[in-house]
Amino acid sequence: MNLFKKLLILVSALVVAILLTMVIVSPGQTSKITAGLSPIVESLDVEINGAQQRLLIRSQDQNNPILLHVHGGPGGADQAMMLSGGFDLEDKFTTVYWDQRGAGASYSSELNPETLSLEQIAADGIKVAEYLTKRFGKPKLILQGHSWGTLVSVHMAQQRPDLFSAFIGIGQIANSKRAEKISFDFTMQAAKAAGDQETIQKLDEIGSPPYSAPKKWINTVMVERGLMQPYEMPDGSMQFSLMDIYKIFTFYRGYTIGEKLGSLEGSNISLQRLWMEAINADLFNTHPSLEIPVLIVQGKYDQHTVTEVAKDYFEALVAPTKAYLEFENAAHWPHLRDFDRYRTEVLSFLEGLGVE
Repeated sequence: MNLFKKLLILVSALVVAILLTMVIVSPGQTSKITAGLSPIVESLDVEINGAQQRLLIRSQDQNNPILLHVHGGPGGADQAMMLSGGFDLEDKFTTVYWDQRGAGASYSSELNPETLSLEQIAADGIKVAEYLTKRFGKPKLILQGHSWGTLVSVHMAQQRPDLFSAFIGIGQIANSKRAEKISFDFTMQAAKAAGDQETIQKLDEIGSPPYSAPKKWINTVMVERGLMQPYEMPDGSMQFSLMDIYKIFTFYRGYTIGEKLGSLEGSNISLQRLWMEAINADLFNTHPSLEIPVLIVQGKYDQHTVTEVAKDYFEALVAPTKAYLEFENAAHWPHLRDFDRYRTEVLSFLEGLGVE
């Protein structure tokens, strides 16, 4: 047997082993909950405005208040990140993870990309909230958004404040063009201070925002994020590198292998279709006030949704009650970086509102 055939057999065996492993770690089920008065773990597809969308519902007691988590991205369904990262409020809330239209297990090859818009996803979110409040017999629910999910959530809250008892914005989008410029300049300054010529050259090739063409905004986002992230935390640590995210996603048990593959395609399509809506966001002008209580949560060093801009929005925002939390040793994932503090602060905020 020649060397080529031996290599072919070895590669084939490796591919088969990887596929078998993927099947084994992809049963499409999350861990059971046995504690509590009326536990529930349910992953279901609900037709929302003409598109099947995945909801993962987890709680120790179905009589608890509902907390609807609105993920980032766009297209970044984060069940895997949240559950693997230790996010656990299931003793206090009926926690619902919603895979938005075209994202995660809500992706379908039959989905018309033309239906992917911020307006449509916010409308979907309102229908999800209506479904959940009706199903569990609650007048309102708590809205929790992360990153892109804060933009979706703010639109939902403005349109239907009667559905929500509070909004928690983690990594709050406020004025994206301003934030992107700050993030770019931060990375350039950090690279120069470190003598990182490779990063400086790549940033020079990209050029500083703002950009005139939508394609330029879309094509540069992942490059800039990759160059920025090693400098985001002062000690050079990364809570979740891109490799970490792929690893967590690969071994997540809540999706089947087919849903994982579809999720990757959906994420790419969502980014292409929705990123300019994220870039054009200016909540200072479009959403200067909300009619529900607001809690903004930022990592001090967040250069994805820049903390300086998010804090300015919080200070300008008019709301019946509002509070701001900044996590000292965190960047874009403060709720997972220090979940114990996040849990304590969120429970205190909601209890102060009478949400129990």
